[in-house]
Amino acid sequence: KDQRTEIEIGAQEAPQNTSGILLPPELVYCYPNPIRGANARVRFFLGKSARIEITILNALGEIVDRMSLDNPTPLIDNELAWDTTDYASGLYICRVEARSQSQTEVRFIKAAIIR
Repeated sequence: KDQRTEIEIGAQEAPQNTSGILLPPELVYCYPNPIRGANARVRFFLGKSARIEITILNALGEIVDRMSLDNPTPLIDNELAWDTTDYASGLYICRVEARSQSQTEVRFIKAAIIR
C-alpha cells in the first residue's frame, strides 16, 4: 500500500457553478464502485492549487489507509490509485481533504468492496 499512482486525466473546463469552490462535491468520487477487483481510483477536480489528503475509514470509523498528493494539477481531473487487495468486503468511507493556502474543504464518499 506504499505505492501511490497519480494520473492526470486531461483538461476539462471548470464546472459552471463551482466559482470559489476548491473541491466541487459532484466531482469527487471513487470508481469502480462497488470495487470487485484489487484496485480502485479516487478521482477529484480542484478549483485551484491545493494539497490532497485521502483518509480511508472502515465501517467502524477506524483509519485503514492514507494517501496524499502534494501538487495535483488544478482545473482538471486528477486521481489517486487505491490498492484494495488486503481489504475485506464491506463499506468504506473516503475522506478527501483539499488544503490550499487560503481554504480547506473536505468531502466524504462511500465505497463498497465486494469479494
